[in-house]
Amino acid sequence: MESWVILSLMTALLWATSDVINKFIFTRWPIKPVVLVIFSCLVNLVITFGVYVHQGLSELSVLHLLLAIAAAFFYFFGYYLYFSAVKMEEVSRITPLFYLMPLFILLLAAIFFQEKLTFIKYTGIILLVAGAILISQKGSFSFRIGKAFWFMILSALSISAYAIITKYLLNFSDYWTIFSYTRGLGLIPFLIPLIYKKLPDLEDAARQGGKAAIGMILGSASLNSIGIILITVAMAMGSVTLTNTMLSIQPLFVLIFAVFISRYYPQLFREDLDRRTVALKLVSILLIVAGAILIT
Repeated sequence: MESWVILSLMTALLWATSDVINKFIFTRWPIKPVVLVIFSCLVNLVITFGVYVHQGLSELSVLHLLLAIAAAFFYFFGYYLYFSAVKMEEVSRITPLFYLMPLFILLLAAIFFQEKLTFIKYTGIILLVAGAILISQKGSFSFRIGKAFWFMILSALSISAYAIITKYLLNFSDYWTIFSYTRGLGLIPFLIPLIYKKLPDLEDAARQGGKAAIGMILGSASLNSIGIILITVAMAMGSVTLTNTMLSIQPLFVLIFAVFISRYYPQLFREDLDRRTVALKLVSILLIVAGAILIT
C-alpha cells in the first residue's frame, strides 16, 4: 500500500475520533462548534511555533506567501460558511454536501494541474463520495435547496480551493513550512477578530464545561491538527484528488465508533439505528469499500 494511502487513512481515522469526541462534548455541554474551530486554530499556532523553534521555516517568495495566506482564508471562510449553514438547517441534512469536495478538487486539479486519472479511479471517486453522502444520512436522503444549501456548496468549494493551493505550494517548499503558513500563521488575520467576536462563547465554554470540557476540546483539536499535518504530507506524495477522496472514508470510521460506544458505553451517547437506517448504512459501507479499493 502506498504511503499517501496510509497517511490519508490515518487522517480519516484521527478526524473520525475527533468527531466522536466532539459529539460527546456537544451532548454533555452547551458548547458552540465555533469554540472548537478557535481551539483547533490555536493548537495549529502552537505547533507552528514548535516547528519554528525546532527547525525554522523555509523562506517563501512574496507570491507564495500571498498564496499561503489565500489558502488560509479559503480554509477559514469555508468553515465559517459551514457553521453559518449549521445555524440555518439540520446538521444531518447539510453534512452530506461536505463530501462533494473530492468532486470539486477533481475539477480544479484538472484545470490547474492537468491532472488526469484512469477510468477505474474516477469510478472509485464517485463510489466513495456517494457512500460518504449516504452514510451521513439519518435514515433517508433529503435536503432543501435554500440558503444553507448554497452556503455548503460554497464551503466545499472554498476548502477545495485551499487544498489545490496547498498542493501547488508543496512543489516549492517542505510540508512543515506550508502547514505553518496555511494552517498557522496565515490564519492570524482572521482568527484574531473571530476570537474578539466570540469571546463570550469561549467564556461560556470555560464556565459551563470547566477543566473537563477544555481538556476534551484540546484533545479533539490536537487530533485534528495531527490529521492536518498527515494529509499535508500525503498531498506532497500523491495526487491531491485521490488523497482528499480517501478522507471520504471518515464517516465509516465515525459510524463504527458510534455503534461500538452505543453498544458498550451507552451512558456516553447512543446512535439510533432502525432497520431502514441500518440498510442505508450497509449500502454506504459497500460503496465506500469498493471506492477505496478502486482508487488504491
